[in-house]
Amino acid sequence: MEIREYDQNENPVHYRDSDGFECWLKYDSNGNQIYYRGSNSFECWREYDSNGNEIHYQNSNGFECWREYDSNGNEIYYRDSNGIQHWHHTSNPFLDSYVTA
Repeated sequence: MEIREYDQNENPVHYRDSDGFECWLKYDSNGNQIYYRGSNSFECWREYDSNGNEIHYQNSNGFECWREYDSNGNEIYYRDSNGIQHWHHTSNPFLDSYVTA
């Protein structure tokens, strides 16, 4: 039997499927998902800026990434724990640059 539970803002906070997999989620005051945990022990955490853009992600496997945005909310920079960096040029995508470790 499938179970779904929601918080007062109608965000899903708990899910269990018929095979027994479960997950739990938490949200900030703006409704952005900030935490996830699955019954398979996988976890992830997210942080957001004041505009609701995800600026940091981290998971229980050790992966992390960071993002920066321009004043219009367009992603302009990405960096992760694998050494990948990406600069976005929103005015001309042909100028985008990638750096890998």
